[in-house]
Amino acid sequence: DGSLIYPKKETEILTLEEIRRKLLEYTVGCIYSLCNWEFDELAYRDIKMLLLDAQAHGTKTLIVMTPYQPWVLNRFSELSAYQEILPAVRGAIATRMVQEAGVSFAFCDALDPATSGCMETEFMDGMHMQRYCAEKVMRKCLGRLDETLLSPQL
Repeated sequence: DGSLIYPKKETEILTLEEIRRKLLEYTVGCIYSLCNWEFDELAYRDIKMLLLDAQAHGTKTLIVMTPYQPWVLNRFSELSAYQEILPAVRGAIATRMVQEAGVSFAFCDALDPATSGCMETEFMDGMHMQRYCAEKVMRKCLGRLDETLLSPQL
């Protein structure tokens, strides 16, 4: 949405070695605050209200589960503390937003960067994409938008 803008130095294309050094730093301890993830009722309420308002005004919404850098995504699958988190997030979207709240939106799961064609060097760190990867993700997600995506495809 443009609300977070990085200095040019931080958005330059890094070498694979530089990226891997950053990844090692970021994956020590609690990775991206996900190790103690719990469903946030207040955040859920706010998002639900926003989506219902958009729906009431005829706005179609697309929620994108953006990718992690491939090494980080692989790291999540190796560590038991993280193995249930990403499926839980997907489940929260499916169960809470659609079944309980009746919110209509399109959903694009681009969590695995390979599905969008993002390379491991197209990340500034473990979770922030370079512009090239973001464009690939949006092409993938927007390319899937058709009549079948008026409700979530989870």
